[in-house]
Amino acid sequence: TDVDTLNGINQVTDGSGHSFVLVGGGGYATIQAAINAASSGDTILIAPGDYTGATGTAEIGDGKDESLTIEGLNAGLSPSNWVAANDVTINTVSSNAASLTINGIEIDATTENTVGGPYWNSILFEGDTNNTLDVENSILTVDATASPTPTQAFGFNIATGTGNITINNDEVTPFIGVDPSESEYGAWINSYQDTTRDVSI
Repeated sequence: TDVDTLNGINQVTDGSGHSFVLVGGGGYATIQAAINAASSGDTILIAPGDYTGATGTAEIGDGKDESLTIEGLNAGLSPSNWVAANDVTINTVSSNAASLTINGIEIDATTENTVGGPYWNSILFEGDTNNTLDVENSILTVDATASPTPTQAFGFNIATGTGNITINNDEVTPFIGVDPSESEYGAWINSYQDTTRDVSI
């Protein structure tokens, strides 16, 4: 198999016209910069590394009804079979009015990422029935050792009124630094009895 090494390249397009926006390894320095540069339908491909903190915060959507994929090199592998050298750890993901696919990523929420908190979410997903969420082969957790102490902490926090939700082959690991008297949820799906969307876990 031929291997090409890219340095200082932010974006590549394959033979079918699909674009990959690159983070790390000479690509964009932060995940948010890559998201801001991406177009609907693109894949954000993240080089191995620890992007927790400001470099690893992802805010997607802002009412544009776009569709993005975020992948690490462990995409397609169950977390128990991940290759350690390919691990990608990011901070938090907030998506509003966008469709989102995540595969092969560890999301370690080290900051709060929602108003009305302090609530800490690995993934906060909001939108309408056009906006779908598909998270596979990924790990979610909360590390709230920084302040303020969460009043609620979530692996998945999914709002009412979104489109279809797929959660497959993921792990939500024990949260760190959350007051045990407060609320902790591996997955919170608002209005889970909503018959207008399919939820697959």
